[in-house]
Amino acid sequence: MRDLTKAEEIVLISIWQLESRAYGYNIRKHILEVFKKEFTIGNLYSILNQLDRKGYVSKSVGESAGRRRGKPKIYYAVNEDGLTALKTSRESYDLIWKGITKRAFETAEK
Repeated sequence: MRDLTKAEEIVLISIWQLESRAYGYNIRKHILEVFKKEFTIGNLYSILNQLDRKGYVSKSVGESAGRRRGKPKIYYAVNEDGLTALKTSRESYDLIWKGITKRAFETAEK
């Protein structure tokens, strides 16, 4: 299992949180609202393709929309390998930050 980049984590978590509503526009909007990060469309789709190549997401074709010139929406879902990658990432962060509290930062700032 390959480590996730921070950007991949953000996108994968967003897909997981959006559940059945996870397609490009909604993912990008969710990231901006929740994580306060702005990804370009190109950057977002590059990350989605990376996650697909790593085998962490599955894709399905949705309905075509008139405003999309007949192109169907591509929906993403976190699969079992993706959930395992997120769990591993979270466990790594827990180990890295073990024993460091918010109060430690307050003390360090003085």
